[in-house]
Amino acid sequence: YFQLVDEGKLLDIRSYDAAENVPQASLDAYTYHDVCYGIPQGNAYSALYLNMAILEQAGWTEAPKDWDEFIQCCRDLQEKTDTGVITVAGNPVTTTPGWMPFEAILLNAYPDELGGGKFEELSKKGELNLTDYPKAIERFDELASYMMTGSSQNGDDDVIAIMTDGQCAMAIAGNWMAASIVGGIEEYNGGDPAKARMTPIPFNDPGKTVYIASTPESAIGLAKVDDPNVAEARDIFFNWMFEPEHFKYLQNACGTFPVLTNMTSDQLVFPEAVKVFKTEADSCSPFFMTFNEYTANVLAEGLSLFDDVFSGNMDAQTAFEKLTEQLKADPFGEG
Repeated sequence: YFQLVDEGKLLDIRSYDAAENVPQASLDAYTYHDVCYGIPQGNAYSALYLNMAILEQAGWTEAPKDWDEFIQCCRDLQEKTDTGVITVAGNPVTTTPGWMPFEAILLNAYPDELGGGKFEELSKKGELNLTDYPKAIERFDELASYMMTGSSQNGDDDVIAIMTDGQCAMAIAGNWMAASIVGGIEEYNGGDPAKARMTPIPFNDPGKTVYIASTPESAIGLAKVDDPNVAEARDIFFNWMFEPEHFKYLQNACGTFPVLTNMTSDQLVFPEAVKVFKTEADSCSPFFMTFNEYTANVLAEGLSLFDDVFSGNMDAQTAFEKLTEQLKADPFGEG
């Protein structure tokens, strides 16, 4: 996209009616060299999905609220149920969800040291030394002991199928998968919405605020075209699509949180579990999904290392050392 902006092939959409009811921060997220080249569909968050019917078998009627409760819940699930404990889409093709456990552990184990944009800043400068955070290393090893076998090869569809079939009690995934995963859990439980739960990943220390990954989602932009008739038709559709009464169909299909500020409550149709999550997420401390700006080499290396830890072929200390080397050798680009 940056190359297309530099070549003058993308339009600045700030002059369009579609941009009038979009927060400035969302426009800024897709601005490069003073060209706003897209409007994001909404805001992306990382989340923990829970099949409460399975948790109830292990004695849990509420979702865990912090790291200590989460680990105890994992122990209970492992001892008292026949299902997997937790899964994630760690497939290298999927990329994004596989990084969520790592960043959630790191930021919540060291909120003072890495919160408030410090994590992003250190990463971009190539100065993030992961071995400086032993508590995060310990917790990553602990999480690995409960990760469902095969999770590192899952794609998004695999996670949806696993949760729909009741093969696993919990899953880490983005909120853009909410409609599918929540719907799958409800389907497994005979359509009961009370059995599907969605919460910010509770990797925080007891009594501490949850740090949650939050980033504008994929954006929709406009390319310059030579045919004025095509341009006119395209511009009309672009503005039409971002009117609340039309944009709601995109939002409702995904179960995500829309970027538009002028949507009314009757236009926002969320599953009950998503409504609860939205309320909880609003009280969390956000951090940018930094993996969205890692190079392809870093993304691939990280997922390979996480796979080794989850499968028992490597400890987290070694994985964090190797990932530190990769991050320093291949720092972020201009984005």
